[in-house]
Amino acid sequence: RHRDDYISSRLRDISSSLGSASVNSQYLRELETVFNETSEASLNNALASFFKGINDLTQNTENMSSRATLLEKANTLTDTFHRIVDELSQMKIFIQQSIESKISEVNKLSESIANINKEISVIHVRDIESNDLLDKREALLQDLSKLVNISVTSQDNGMVSVSTPGGTLVSGSSSASFASELEDFGEIEVVNAKNKNVKYAFHSGEIKGLQDFYNVTLVRYREKL
Repeated sequence: RHRDDYISSRLRDISSSLGSASVNSQYLRELETVFNETSEASLNNALASFFKGINDLTQNTENMSSRATLLEKANTLTDTFHRIVDELSQMKIFIQQSIESKISEVNKLSESIANINKEISVIHVRDIESNDLLDKREALLQDLSKLVNISVTSQDNGMVSVSTPGGTLVSGSSSASFASELEDFGEIEVVNAKNKNVKYAFHSGEIKGLQDFYNVTLVRYREKL
């Protein structure tokens, strides 16, 4: 078994960056369909049609047909606003559920890595090769790096420690658990399941991408709307 620790570390870093970028790309495409600006039913068209209706009515304020047309266009504009707001709200719910699902994945992966650490340390004492377990652990670390950015430190007993911004995730044969928390100001934070005062601020990874979309992107688009 031959591996370069530096290359493995770079692969995990790139995997983490790709995770957050992929999530952003996916949800930005979905956001495009919410506003649907390339279709006849877009908000831009509804606004343009509404103001055209006002302009037409000012040319002949007594015309009942122009009044009815303006009322219809006003209803269409209002419905368009409501539709977009409703779809943005649905996106928030779905993203929150996705964050919780990804956190569950992180917890399972962390626990598995800790268990393999324990197995490797037992074999290490007996001076027996543990290549299969090492490969399995490396695959789990790669999967974990897609979700959150991690730093991995090897120990003399064959175990590894896994840390993230905010604290240690795996230490020897024990692992920490994440949980999500909705703050009073509406943002989703990732916290330690046992001590919610400990918060994790990731730099990259799928969870970071989802958090940014929930806490920043959707809020910004809703304010603009």
